[in-house]
Amino acid sequence: MVNAYVADPDTGSRWQEWDAEMAALAGAGADDPDVEQAAGRLYARLPDLLPLGPGTAPPGAEVDVAAAGRFGMMMLADLSPGQRRVLELLVDYGRREPEKWGR
Repeated sequence: MVNAYVADPDTGSRWQEWDAEMAALAGAGADDPDVEQAAGRLYARLPDLLPLGPGTAPPGAEVDVAAAGRFGMMMLADLSPGQRRVLELLVDYGRREPEKWGR
């Protein structure tokens, strides 16, 4: 991910836009109509934010799934129901388009 910042200095401002979009949903319920619209906008921006796909992980990199899961659960605990729903929708959209993510 650090390489994305080095290669494109606008990456930071794009993450700030992501953060602002999520912050706007801080009080939103999971069924708020703004949630699905925000998820669509954020999903469209993901390719510019996350350099995913073949060859993007460092050689020999391994993911500690248990640690990642604990970290993820900790992060999710602080989100509103609307913000959590956005993340669920992003995962769902990604599963529908695996070719977009190099799978």
